[in-house]
Amino acid sequence: MNGKLVLAVAATIALAGLVGFGAAMESGGDTAVSDESDDEKVTSGEEVIENVLTSDDIETLQATVAYERDTGDEFGADEPLVEEIWLDGDQLRTDTYHGDELETVTILDDDEQLVHHVDDNEYTERTTSFNATDRHANPLPENEFDEIAYDVKLIGEERHEGHDTYHIQLEITDEDELEGVGEVTLDMWIEDEHWYPVTMTTAVSHDETEDDVQYAGEEFEMTVTHENLTLNEAVDDDPFDYELPEDAEERSTSPSTDRYDSADELNEASELNVTVPETLDTYEFHQGSVHSFDDNDNAYATYGEEHTVSVSITNQSYDTVDEDGETVTVNDREATVTTHSFGDTEYTSLQLECDGQTVTIGGELTEDEVIGFAEEIDC
Repeated sequence: MNGKLVLAVAATIALAGLVGFGAAMESGGDTAVSDESDDEKVTSGEEVIENVLTSDDIETLQATVAYERDTGDEFGADEPLVEEIWLDGDQLRTDTYHGDELETVTILDDDEQLVHHVDDNEYTERTTSFNATDRHANPLPENEFDEIAYDVKLIGEERHEGHDTYHIQLEITDEDELEGVGEVTLDMWIEDEHWYPVTMTTAVSHDETEDDVQYAGEEFEMTVTHENLTLNEAVDDDPFDYELPEDAEERSTSPSTDRYDSADELNEASELNVTVPETLDTYEFHQGSVHSFDDNDNAYATYGEEHTVSVSITNQSYDTVDEDGETVTVNDREATVTTHSFGDTEYTSLQLECDGQTVTIGGELTEDEVIGFAEEIDC
């Protein structure tokens, strides 16, 4: 069996975007808190982990997996992500929902993967080496278990999500890995028959005393819960026999790029609401390109023989307020000007939102120059 524990810690925290792991690790002490004295009863967190690592009998699995992340006062709670999963040997189906909307259906049969993007009725097919079935059958991998220092304790026996479970708590203690992070803990509820983690909650708190920590004093938490979990029981019906709608279209898996020698050609090809001019002040249009991938369209133009000025327009809307930049007004619209140094070179850029699209202008320019160029964009 590919083992099970520490990847959950690393992967869960990585999903929360908080901290990475990789230093050498040794197992720490453990506190037994169970009141049971029977020799057959588990009495320590270390015993629970050992049972998790040595259990490899998961053949079938059904569950609703709920991912909830709360990134604290800085960002608040994210919209929950929910997956309906069916696992049977080398076959896996995953239906992914954001809110109540079904977004994707993914069918994996050995190494052949089909993904149906339900929202736009497009699909992709490919061969993959990623072992998603093993990720669900063995969510706590043993191969990274010896790479993080930790302490573990048994909190107790609890009835959780319809299962008899052992509740354990693991605390990361590797000071090198946790530099700038106050505390990282992982609570797990492990069902006691197949030793499968029903719920995992990773909590990270950043030390308020660390001046160089961006989110000093903030707390982050992510919980992965297997609801309605069944293990080694017959899978309902045949969820792996999935039929694409007749009108489904194959989705392009690589971006397309086309180049143009005039602003008119570029504007016609981009189909964006915002257009670029033939000249910016004294600089003439030099070259342009349109990049398209999925729902992302981007028009890019340079001006001047030395590509002095660049203009990028995308159909995606971004927050134009940069805490490191200066807020300015361009044609009654709010924009942000930011200057960065690269050696002896200073690069100034301006970002402006125009009717749901984002315009970025940049170059080795002064702030006044970049604002003046922005005023020439028909927005």
